[in-house]
Amino acid sequence: NSEPEEQVKAEEGGETIVNSEPAEEVKITNTQKLEVIPLSEICPEDFPPSHAMVHDHRTVAVEEYEKYMGDQVNDWNSRWDDTPEVQTVTDYYYAVWNTPHHYICEASAWNPNHPLTQYIHNDRDSSGWVQPTVLHVDTPIKETLDDTDYVAFTSWFHGNYGHFVHDHLPTISFLQEIVPEHTKFLLVDSKVTRAVLKSIDPDFYENRIKWIERDHVYHIKRQLTVSLRKSYQITMGCCGAFDPMRRWMAKTHPELPEKRTVLYYTRGGSPDTTHGRILEPNHEEQIIQHIKAKMEQYDVKEEFVIFNGRDNENKQTLPVETQFNLFRAA
Repeated sequence: NSEPEEQVKAEEGGETIVNSEPAEEVKITNTQKLEVIPLSEICPEDFPPSHAMVHDHRTVAVEEYEKYMGDQVNDWNSRWDDTPEVQTVTDYYYAVWNTPHHYICEASAWNPNHPLTQYIHNDRDSSGWVQPTVLHVDTPIKETLDDTDYVAFTSWFHGNYGHFVHDHLPTISFLQEIVPEHTKFLLVDSKVTRAVLKSIDPDFYENRIKWIERDHVYHIKRQLTVSLRKSYQITMGCCGAFDPMRRWMAKTHPELPEKRTVLYYTRGGSPDTTHGRILEPNHEEQIIQHIKAKMEQYDVKEEFVIFNGRDNENKQTLPVETQFNLFRAA
């Protein structure tokens, strides 16, 4: 598995989920009302679980797995309240910097009159917000923005489909709920970001985004609101931080599909997927057959659909909106 390679492939189209069978249009109906129930009311009281269940005759191997994964998952999922801290400043410079690991980006927002003493930061080095260096401060201004107020945040893996949906989109959703409607978002330009946001909310996409480039400095003359995560520069905890995103999608896409499916996502077979997170083929076939057997046992009438990352007819990545409708049907 190589995250930088995944990043490069993501810029070409993203790690997406596509029908391995000939694509069939998903019919949408407005006859049902989409209700968004907070995840805290859905998940059991002992959620999140410490690890996925493993069934194996090797007792020692299972115990080692449960110990290792339990520690890891507890660290990532135990932060139930990961609501970002929000700060608002005026007449500040803002930039997103490339780093030696190009998939990890850092951001700075600073007072141009006191750049080394007045800047946005929090107590965690992993937050993604950094003090501007002398080199940063000497970077020429790319553009001065004085037309309206702006909002910004920082995350990683810009242009990667999976990381954008999981790590960027929840913060964007949270911020679009709390900032005034005239506020525009400073977002690093990428094909993936454009495609996803245009599909979710065309009006937001057209009217509330200022596309920026990395390593360019922007002078925000009016108010700049910034979001600082309490832990890392991504969404943590399980799983209230995802509720704003779910509410946003329910508002802009309230329709529910007429046809329901049982969906299986096979991670292999797509040229957009370059990592090694796939199942051994024989094992995967056993899983598919087991799902089909259980559907027959319990008289599940929904259609069983396998996705592998591309449309079987034209071999291309399906549009984000088509993906959204297919997964909503599951």
